[in-house]
Amino acid sequence: MENEEFLKIVQQTRWQLLRLCERFLAETRTAAVAEDVVQETYLRLWQMRHKMKEFESPEALAVTIAKNICIDIRRKTPKDSIEIVGLDFAGGTSADTAVISAETMGIIERAMAKLPATQRRVLQLRSEDMSLDEISVICQTTRNSTKTILSLARRNLMNLIHLERVKHGRHS
Repeated sequence: MENEEFLKIVQQTRWQLLRLCERFLAETRTAAVAEDVVQETYLRLWQMRHKMKEFESPEALAVTIAKNICIDIRRKTPKDSIEIVGLDFAGGTSADTAVISAETMGIIERAMAKLPATQRRVLQLRSEDMSLDEISVICQTTRNSTKTILSLARRNLMNLIHLERVKHGRHS
């Protein structure tokens, strides 16, 4: 692979890789980490440039490399540090509203923690407005499987929230 070919791949994949990494690593809430992953991806791709003829699509290889780097980062992140992205319950400024919001958030967090990891991840990705196709790529499942997991996760979450509310005396 020549320099020009490599630059062409970089130009074609940069935005896609950056978006994939930002969504995959949403818990970090920093674009710098996603940018680092993209740079690391290009470094590894450059180191493999002499083997590029073996691969059908260098772009697909770049996506796979980036995804694997993201997976490594996620594995190193403590599970209890994962946030629920996209759920904002702070509605008002009064102390009562803040307490109710904190209680509601606690109920949701406890319910989310009880979900299987795959269901929790699919819900988090969907709450970030990702399409079923994008979630399927990240979770390495088919679109239909992702749809089924999402449906099951929503149902399980609602049941768990109800149980948490009953457990804490809030029957609504």
